[in-house]
Amino acid sequence: MINNSSIVPFKEAKTISLIEKSSLIVFIFFELLFLFFFAFGKTQYFLAGIIGAVTILLILFKPKIGLLLPLVILYSGITVFIPGIYFPVVIILLFGIMISWMVSTQVPIHISKQDSLIFLLITMITFSFLYSTDIHRGLYALREFIKALVIYFIIVNIVNSKKLLVAIIWTIVISTAFASFFSIYQYIAGSIFEFSVFKIYYRVAGTGNDANYFALLLVTTLPLSLSLFRITRFKLLKILLLIISFAYIFSIFFTLSRGGLIGLSFVLIFFLFKFRTNKKIFILLLFVILFLSFFIPLNVKMRIQTLIHFQGDASIIQRIELIKGGLRVFAESPLVGVGLGGFINHVARYVTMPMVAHNTYLQVAAELGLIGFSLFASIILLTLWTLHKNQKMLKESGKRELFFISQSLQGGLLGFLVISAFLSVPFHFSLWIMISLSVVLNKLTVKSFIT
Repeated sequence: MINNSSIVPFKEAKTISLIEKSSLIVFIFFELLFLFFFAFGKTQYFLAGIIGAVTILLILFKPKIGLLLPLVILYSGITVFIPGIYFPVVIILLFGIMISWMVSTQVPIHISKQDSLIFLLITMITFSFLYSTDIHRGLYALREFIKALVIYFIIVNIVNSKKLLVAIIWTIVISTAFASFFSIYQYIAGSIFEFSVFKIYYRVAGTGNDANYFALLLVTTLPLSLSLFRITRFKLLKILLLIISFAYIFSIFFTLSRGGLIGLSFVLIFFLFKFRTNKKIFILLLFVILFLSFFIPLNVKMRIQTLIHFQGDASIIQRIELIKGGLRVFAESPLVGVGLGGFINHVARYVTMPMVAHNTYLQVAAELGLIGFSLFASIILLTLWTLHKNQKMLKESGKRELFFISQSLQGGLLGFLVISAFLSVPFHFSLWIMISLSVVLNKLTVKSFIT
């Protein structure tokens, strides 16, 4: 029996006078401020003011469209070119949402089972600061978590239609494609200008600074691109999505991220299994896998071989030492952990080069203990189970588009879980955005099933 008691319908605001007044006040304030800078010769501030004012008006009048802006910033990595842009956009977005809710007759708060677990996880994190040996690192990790949770709660409470859900997925796919094409440019430029002796080790990181994190983003976004390919009816868009998907795959290769390559393998095998009944898609995926297997670049092959012959690879030996040391850190306080951010200080007793665990599960277990790890794992497992149930319901009701989106979110989470064994990324925004989209999908599934 379906329980929809927690779902509160969203009602559009009919009165926008308050929004208009607030928008006008904010608009005038920012324009006067930037005109002041312009008067003193700061032309770049004036131009930034025009862009900022347009952004403000867009967010205040259309918070649902404004929601796409933080996603563009996060997935495209344009903060490299425009530092510090993310937080002002999110603050303005929250301001616009609050105004919209103020003039609405009903506040659209949606409470899911994941929310309860997230609240308990935040409580556990807060408690861990009482005994953490590195408050600075702990606060940095908490800031990343809050940054992800803000987007999580905005998506869960703003997105109430399939149209907006698909628009968000398009935004994520196109924004990541920007970073992916940029990484291909990086690789070409590197292969041209690097000396041949160094070219084999050249790695790309997209618009970011870490190739492994970039690979994580690509692996988790690839399934979303495949779902759009399935639900899109226009041939030109299908061709575009195929190009983007191949760009993702080649970019993962160019990162030389071993975790990324393993995650990609799991995602492709997952979809090969899911699409086994669709002959065209199955053959296409099988061809892609065989093509990649036979035509892997030499530098990628050598990188993969280090997983087997790791005796001469310093980074793998170092990570093995970190795992052993991390298990000893976990044994120090198995129930509540050593506190958020405290892993490096504690593991320094057991390894020669202390650093993060490079394993999300070990990092969470060591810092937050069995209690924190259980909450973290429960959120992900609950999401995967909900997606599995949704797929059954959507298949029965014939909701084709939501069904494919559900599969893509499941594949993205699987890819994240695999790569998480090689990176410490419990608070990475991609995880919490996928969870938020899964919550929205469940809301839409229940709503469509009842209808």
